[in-house]
Amino acid sequence: MLEPNGDTFNYKQGNFSRTADLVGIVPIDPATGQASSFSEKRQYTLLAGATATGSQVGPISGGDYIWRAESANWNGATATLQYLGLDGATWYPVRNAANTADVTLTATGSVAIGVAQGSVLRVAISGGTPAPMNSVLGGL
Repeated sequence: MLEPNGDTFNYKQGNFSRTADLVGIVPIDPATGQASSFSEKRQYTLLAGATATGSQVGPISGGDYIWRAESANWNGATATLQYLGLDGATWYPVRNAANTADVTLTATGSVAIGVAQGSVLRVAISGGTPAPMNSVLGGL
């Protein structure tokens, strides 16, 4: 049986008794090195004034997000949200919740997605060269 006692707890079972200190666990944001919250969802910049495939961003805190991409002129380009495979080298398209289509945009817009904890993402641009494009992933 556990009995809280301030910053410690007492464990008792039969004749066995033990007191232990409570230890807090604090996640660290790898991008800043600062303490964060397990439930903290923030905004991740995936593209800033880009006209070609962006750099990888992550690891991302898991959860529900809105992916947005904006450009004044898409010039036939398609933006595809991709995740880095477990081999650390291969990029795969993020699929929609029904797993029926890749998550893409061909005009300024947004898409609701779920992100697995620790994912590394990027935006791949194909099919044209857009005017400088911005893209973010914002936590809900």
